[in-house]
Amino acid sequence: MKKMLWVVLMMSCGATFISSLFPLYSEYYQLSSLEITILFAVYAAILLPTLFVVGAKGNAWGLKRVLRWSIYLSIVSTLLFLVSFSVWILYTARLLEGIAYGAFTGTASAFLIKQTSQKKVSTAVKLSGAMVNLGFGLGPAISGLIVHAICAFSATSFSVFVSARYVIEFLGFSGNVTESRKFSSNKTC
Repeated sequence: MKKMLWVVLMMSCGATFISSLFPLYSEYYQLSSLEITILFAVYAAILLPTLFVVGAKGNAWGLKRVLRWSIYLSIVSTLLFLVSFSVWILYTARLLEGIAYGAFTGTASAFLIKQTSQKKVSTAVKLSGAMVNLGFGLGPAISGLIVHAICAFSATSFSVFVSARYVIEFLGFSGNVTESRKFSSNKTC
């Protein structure tokens, strides 16, 4: 349960860390307010359909497999943000992050419930919600502090945070996780 909660925290940080950098991207690429708003909106526009589709099919596809692919997509998204040389790459990266976090969110709760003993399910779900909220706050805070400390927008400062995040996340999730009980889609939690 602890490893999965850590991954939930890291993915939540990763889904939002870019938000504090939007003003810098706006300045660098000379984006209008509308373009920045669209950059925010494309994330939600792709996240919701992905959440519904993958959430419904995740058990059939394999929860752990879907979670791994969502982490991989999030890494690709981050790398695209790092190497972006054009506005369309920013939009592509944001779309990929929406797909990654939608797929992750759609299956992470089911996976967590599946891996948790019956007595601890309520606690696990509450902690998962807390990790999501904490991650949504920490992601932009950490990336903003890093950029502020460096006092300039550079891929190096950004990549230090991102690299550390993904190494820790991958190491935390790549361990062997045993299935403690079967997940039934007709159960209500």
